[in-house]
Amino acid sequence: MTARDNTRPKAASGATDFDPARIASPMLRRLHDAWRTAAGTRAMPSAADLPPQAIDWARDFLSVHDVLPDGEFHFRIDAPHTANIFGNDMTGKPLSAYGDPKVRELIRRTLVRVVETRAPVLEMRDIAVSLWRWEYEILLVPLSADGRNVDTVYSLPQIGSEIRR
Repeated sequence: MTARDNTRPKAASGATDFDPARIASPMLRRLHDAWRTAAGTRAMPSAADLPPQAIDWARDFLSVHDVLPDGEFHFRIDAPHTANIFGNDMTGKPLSAYGDPKVRELIRRTLVRVVETRAPVLEMRDIAVSLWRWEYEILLVPLSADGRNVDTVYSLPQIGSEIRR
């Protein structure tokens, strides 16, 4: 698997450049709306406010990443649909165990961005797997038990049709 990095950089001010109006996918918009509603007046909700069961409609596509104190990330859940497409189920494994170093670094950079900005991140990605190339939109949203530090990140890709390379 190889990846072309089509992600937008963080704004120079250190703030996120996230704009919910840029979300093209109805499924990703639905996740953002659920995340925003669960947060209420807070910057971000906790995992208890928005458990995966509350967004059961995304079950096959939602990955849940734990943010560990040492800066590592752990896949609590790797979305079954995504794991099937990319041929790599990371459920229960640390990100460091991801086989493809370029894809692993792309995932890490995006997760770090969510943790640092404490805000959603929306990206367009272009990933090649074997003979197939997948172009997709992905939304990552932060969750925080203490309201300040991100301890969980949900990621939801909207993967369209595969494109033969």
